[in-house]
Amino acid sequence: MVNTQGDTIRGEIDYKGWDRNPKSIFFRASGNESATSYGTGQLKTFKVLNEVYESAYVRVEESPTTTANLSSSSAFKYRQDSTFVRLLIEGPKNLYRYLDAVGKEHFFIRKGAELELLLFKKYQKDWQSYEVTPYKEQLEAYLSDCPIIKRDISALPYRRESFVRLFSTYYKCTNAQPESTLTSDRAAVEFGVLAGATNTKLRFTGATSDFPYLTQTNYAPSASPTGGLFLNVVLPRRNRHWSIANELLYTSFETQGFYTKLLGTNYYTNTRIELGYAHVKLNNMLRYSLPLGKAVLFAKAGVATGFVIKERNFREDITYFNSSSRTTTEQAFTAVRSVEPGLALGAGGRFGKFSGELRYETGRGVSNSEFFTSTTTRTYFLIGYFIK
Repeated sequence: MVNTQGDTIRGEIDYKGWDRNPKSIFFRASGNESATSYGTGQLKTFKVLNEVYESAYVRVEESPTTTANLSSSSAFKYRQDSTFVRLLIEGPKNLYRYLDAVGKEHFFIRKGAELELLLFKKYQKDWQSYEVTPYKEQLEAYLSDCPIIKRDISALPYRRESFVRLFSTYYKCTNAQPESTLTSDRAAVEFGVLAGATNTKLRFTGATSDFPYLTQTNYAPSASPTGGLFLNVVLPRRNRHWSIANELLYTSFETQGFYTKLLGTNYYTNTRIELGYAHVKLNNMLRYSLPLGKAVLFAKAGVATGFVIKERNFREDITYFNSSSRTTTEQAFTAVRSVEPGLALGAGGRFGKFSGELRYETGRGVSNSEFFTSTTTRTYFLIGYFIK
């Protein structure tokens, strides 16, 4: 960091992966010292992980941008903010960004010692939305030594990616080299394979007098292999702690249940239920990762959606009366749930390209009957291999 006297001080900054620009930071010269807070009045600039922030007292436009709250006036409404603005492009022509406390995005260009706000406003009149876009004229003047860029500015939206591309085009046009450019804030992608085992427990609940062979039967847990593919989208800010974990898994289970119904003296029915289902599961979860040295611990939670691809739904009744018997077979139930929604929680760790995870999942089961319900609970042990 550089203080107001111009002294450069090196050490450790408590990096928060800021989305909204910070108004202060914590700094320590070494890991043995306690951290001290530094605000905009104490620093000129600071740099951490190739992100550069400059202390600034800037004029911003504070009109709301959401359609429901748009102003009916096209006039700009200003306020002054003291903050650290982020340097996106540094060179003969600089570009800065500031995301304020309410989530509104502002962009600036440097004019000498001052930062000039690129002006933009949305407003509403007669139920129609309109835009005021002086920023286009400001950019044409600021980048005027590249005449061909004018056509790019005419349709330029007020967005960070658009401005960064425009400035990159400008530097190519003028054969100048920026001293630094924005490091990518795009999401990263991880993908790989999963393999492991799952243990499934099935249960039916409902009126016991109507379907006792289902609701009064205990079904043995079923252990089976599972496997598939995963694709994680690592979100760019917040130190990349957060990611969206997506999976395509194959799971299956097979189980049996037995029930005896007494009908009278030497008169009873034995019912045997055989159920087996295979699902392709699409899982979408939010994952939080915490680096610990060379390892990474993580926890995740989200939804699990199973699509039935194979079914075994069998019921056999053997009725005994004195010394005779009669056997009938049919489906255990007819209203089968072809898509099973559920919720999943998991935790584990990663070391290098390998990960291990324990997961618990509960679902709506295999029955879609209005007379009784079913639930499935699954526990997983999964090993992952990261291809990328």
